[in-house]
Amino acid sequence: NGQAVILNSNGTVTAVAETSTTTPESIPTGSKTAFNSADTNFAVSACDPTNNNKFVTAYMDITNSNYGTAIVGTVSGTTISFGAQATFNAASTLSTAIAFDPINSGKCVVAYKDGGNSSQGTACVGTVSGTSISFGTESVFNAASTKFNSVAFDPNTSGKCIIAYQNTGSGDKGTSSVGTVSGTSISFGSTVIFANADT
Repeated sequence: NGQAVILNSNGTVTAVAETSTTTPESIPTGSKTAFNSADTNFAVSACDPTNNNKFVTAYMDITNSNYGTAIVGTVSGTTISFGAQATFNAASTLSTAIAFDPINSGKCVVAYKDGGNSSQGTACVGTVSGTSISFGTESVFNAASTKFNSVAFDPNTSGKCIIAYQNTGSGDKGTSSVGTVSGTSISFGSTVIFANADT
């Protein structure tokens, strides 16, 4: 008579029971929150894996002479609040990348192309405290024009990261440098080419 059934192992059948379900709740949409009330470009963000609901956004603040700027965001439910902005490079800043150290709470590294220093590849250490971030001394990881930076931390070794980039000062080759974070400073080993072609 059109009733759906299940065939049992003993050769008999059982009518399929019907149950009703409620429609799953939709994911709530939070409200937008401006982190910079001015022209902004090249924004990148990273979450702190050791600090629930905290992240940092780094960006070029066009209205402030294209300076490299960062801000701490705090997620609460469906809302985001931001702390005070902090400048990490007082010059034109492009190709910004950011990553948090998964071992050292509140420590991150920002890598970028420093337009105020011949577009050299540069990085600095950020320290998050509450809703604020401060930065240590800038350190050059590639003394040539640098683009398309990316940075990642070693999850097994405290304070170790690697920065990969296009070395435009050397035929656009794919190049990398190992960084060692100590307190609020970062130092780098030799540059190493990983792709001997336009990368």
